[in-house]
Amino acid sequence: MKPSIYTILLVLTLLFQKVEAQSIIIDENSNHLSIPVQSLQVIKDSLGVLGFGEIIENGIFFPANSPLNTSDGCYYWVKLTIHGNPNSFEKHVLEIENRDIELLELYRPINDSDYEHAVTGTLLPFTNREYQHINFVFDIDVNFEGSRDFFLRLKSQHPIFFKGSIKTQSSFSKHLIFKYLSLGVFYGTLCLLLFYNGLLYITRKKIIYAFVALLIFTGGFVALILDGSGFVFLWNNSPSITEYATLASPILFLLPFLLLSRNYLLLPTHFPKLDQTIVGSALVYLLASSLELSAAHLFFITPVFGYIKSGIYALPYLLILIGGVLSWERKTPQSNYFTIGLFLFFIGFGVKSLAEKGLYFQTFMGDLLLQNALKIGFILFLTFIIKGLSEDLSVVKKENDVSTLEEFDINDFKTLQSTFLPTKEKLIETLKEYFVYFKPISAISGDYYFVHYENNTSHIVLIEIDSNNWIKSLVITLIHGLLQSHLTEQTISNPGETLEAIKLAITKNPLLKNVSLNIGVYNINRSENRLTYSSYGIYGLLILDNDTTPLNPTENHNNLSHQEQISLQKGQKLYLYTNGMTSQIGGESSQPFTSEKTIELITKTSNQTFGKQYLDIKNTLEEWKGKTPQTNDLFLLGLKI
Repeated sequence: MKPSIYTILLVLTLLFQKVEAQSIIIDENSNHLSIPVQSLQVIKDSLGVLGFGEIIENGIFFPANSPLNTSDGCYYWVKLTIHGNPNSFEKHVLEIENRDIELLELYRPINDSDYEHAVTGTLLPFTNREYQHINFVFDIDVNFEGSRDFFLRLKSQHPIFFKGSIKTQSSFSKHLIFKYLSLGVFYGTLCLLLFYNGLLYITRKKIIYAFVALLIFTGGFVALILDGSGFVFLWNNSPSITEYATLASPILFLLPFLLLSRNYLLLPTHFPKLDQTIVGSALVYLLASSLELSAAHLFFITPVFGYIKSGIYALPYLLILIGGVLSWERKTPQSNYFTIGLFLFFIGFGVKSLAEKGLYFQTFMGDLLLQNALKIGFILFLTFIIKGLSEDLSVVKKENDVSTLEEFDINDFKTLQSTFLPTKEKLIETLKEYFVYFKPISAISGDYYFVHYENNTSHIVLIEIDSNNWIKSLVITLIHGLLQSHLTEQTISNPGETLEAIKLAITKNPLLKNVSLNIGVYNINRSENRLTYSSYGIYGLLILDNDTTPLNPTENHNNLSHQEQISLQKGQKLYLYTNGMTSQIGGESSQPFTSEKTIELITKTSNQTFGKQYLDIKNTLEEWKGKTPQTNDLFLLGLKI
């Protein structure tokens, strides 16, 4: 019997020694001591009724886990034992870097029996803090013999992965300078990027720069909330602003991020189903957040619901990363920069999460980089985005003193006529779901097109010019100005009148009398599903039903100048193309691609998404061309009714 009792006592002793928290030892070299979770002991006070007297007399503490609090709305008592150093003449501070603690009370010993009480937290005015600092900082006295217990009482709506340290005043001051310097560099960089993109939006009138500027602004505001800078410098007398802003910060960042990503990667055009899933997941998160704020059900305050909501919130970001990878694979312009930048941003978020869960470096600079990993990732993300926008993707190379233009996307066409071509935003607004394959043969394309959307009608004007570059640029300038004036006069709604006005403007100009010109004017009434068109020399109009039955209404009309109407059906696909598609020489016998081959190729690939169809058509034409030089400007536009 006795051996059994001895064995039980020995096991209990070993278990007790295993769970007994370690004390923090202050010695002559203790300039910066990180507090490990193993040195903490915890009592959970679910109702918040336990007083300090009861805790110090009868409190039974348990080893701390990470996170300290696993239930929202509960109070937690934390005991920290410090082994003092009577030979230390340095003043020390206790710094707690968990900034989202709503209520934080410190009971620090004055002597062996008396305690001093300090109260602060995010729900209390900033003046309650002993140090006017982002983190919670308290003076502590470690100039004593033996060990003394320090007690913390805290409450937080979020899990606390405790991160605290004991520093000397001199070490704390040095760290303080570097910390605020890093904040200054971060917010200064954001201000410069905001000014730069705002200026680009004003001068270039491209909505993508407005989205970048909006993301920078909201990202900076969210950073002010998360790192506590806003409470320190902007609304230090209004702690409730931090509370509400913290709840709103995920949405404040998600919405501009979605706007930028969808526009930058052209997700609605190239990956419509993925885009719908992304938007749907964002709406589900908004619904979950609304339920959490408005409904009183206990489930909405449980950790399980918190994990579910976090997973829903992460889903749009992961789907956008997938969209970036897919866009990169299909060589969508600038998608490589976006994808790399977003991946670095995710790495920064992951490092920040590890830092919140207790990861730290022994060196101050390493720990500073760890704490700012998410901000560094955000800056890198913005840098890659701006790099992608600023890079000229049209590559001009000179061979034998003749400029030839390599393959590029219409939306990034940087030639003399670039200011007249539709922007990405205009294309999406007018054509909805679409793709454009455009490959000029020279620096100035003979193919020009104009789009406009008004009164549920998509207006498309397609011009094919056969002349030298100088004449082509003159014709395009003249026609673009004419169409703009038609918009002002609201006469573009009649295709026949628009076509005759273009022909008249060209023939009245003595320099352009001998210009060979093909014109097509197409109005698609989306509310009535009706196509009204008038064309002159353009025969590349193809309409496909869901069963891929082709309808080519202009194949027998070479010089049609009167107006025609066609009833359309929802889901039909409409294609416009110029002579360049049918005149490209290639194949084994060096023959033109022909109109029949063009219709067959479009029809055969029409059952795919526009993104996949674009690639198949492009690759087929490249394979057909082979080593034969390009013989004409290539233009094909596809859109869905």
